[in-house]
Amino acid sequence: MNLIYGDFKVAASELERDLHDNGGKVANTIELTNIAYSVSGPHLEDLTPHQPWADIEFEDRVATGYRNPGNAWKELPEVWGPMMEDRKAPDGLIYKAFSYTYNERMLHQLGDILHELRENPNSREAYLTIWNSTLDPFRLSRRRVPCTLGYQFFIRDEGLLMTYIQRSCNFPKHYQDDVYLARKLQEWMAEKLMITPGSFSHWIGSLHKFV
Repeated sequence: MNLIYGDFKVAASELERDLHDNGGKVANTIELTNIAYSVSGPHLEDLTPHQPWADIEFEDRVATGYRNPGNAWKELPEVWGPMMEDRKAPDGLIYKAFSYTYNERMLHQLGDILHELRENPNSREAYLTIWNSTLDPFRLSRRRVPCTLGYQFFIRDEGLLMTYIQRSCNFPKHYQDDVYLARKLQEWMAEKLMITPGSFSHWIGSLHKFV
């Protein structure tokens, strides 16, 4: 059984307090591990992501065509620009791109997951994976790998439920953005399915802040 909060503001406040009071020192961070909670009344307006980056990033993620590097990075070039690497185009030209994008990881899954939920509304198999087991284990400590492992969707009495699974979250820097983008995806999926978005659950392997 995990903790249940009424809204995202309460969840963020309690996580911040718990991290401050109970976090353990790991290298140059304070960390809590294996955090699980749910939000019964999740609303996007209770979150404070970096805008307009977050909304443009979401557009990049659910676009029907390939996007790398996409458009969102241009809103925060000082943050995302240094994370790009050189790629060679088929014509031999060198261009800048990310080692992965959410768009690349999601592009060929969203349609099948929506189909599964439409055809089998009691499904326990509607899992959108971001971690790529054929690529990411061979990039550890060398190239960027996703902090998000995936998203699981359930259709139950209250609507479309989501469980958001992260291996790692830098609380002060990324929590608001990560949760905003996850909840926005939940609402987007619910709209496609023509049902109500329900509660939001979140598991984090390492919740931390740098000190």
